[in-house]
Amino acid sequence: MTSKVKYKNISIRYKVEGMGTVIVLLHGYLESLDIWSSFSGELVKKFRVISIDLPGHGQSGIISDTHTMEILAEAVKSVLDELDIKKCVLIGH
Repeated sequence: MTSKVKYKNISIRYKVEGMGTVIVLLHGYLESLDIWSSFSGELVKKFRVISIDLPGHGQSGIISDTHTMEILAEAVKSVLDELDIKKCVLIGH
């Protein structure tokens, strides 16, 4: 299921699949949550997988000319808060 959450007056797109221990997949620079498609298909068999379009990427909005690590971290937290997730494993590149 792909959804969106509001963060600093923009939409952050995220995708939730599967059940179990939560794994959050974070893409790299100039990518989107779609980069994880080949991995998530296998992971959803055992885990609840959340992939996120970070601000300024994919279908998420742009906040400013510069997206600092703090802004990116707060955007991820906004998704986790929306889903009421208190504990997860973060995976990225």
